[in-house]
Amino acid sequence: MPAENEPVLEIGDGDTNLLHAAWSRSGKRLIVSIAPRGRWDEAGQIQLDHSQVEKLQAFLVETSST
Repeated sequence: MPAENEPVLEIGDGDTNLLHAAWSRSGKRLIVSIAPRGRWDEAGQIQLDHSQVEKLQAFLVETSST
């Protein structure tokens, strides 16, 4: 669980599916959880290191500008 003052990203798709992203306590990994229908007991999770986050960022910048 990230510290309370750390930034968190939460996105819903309008159908109660939720994405939650926050850095680990150590700051070494971005923890991304996805809860289908808002059910955290069914959530899936991945952890990205800084190089993977940079790749994701580059992909989003490149593909969202077209």
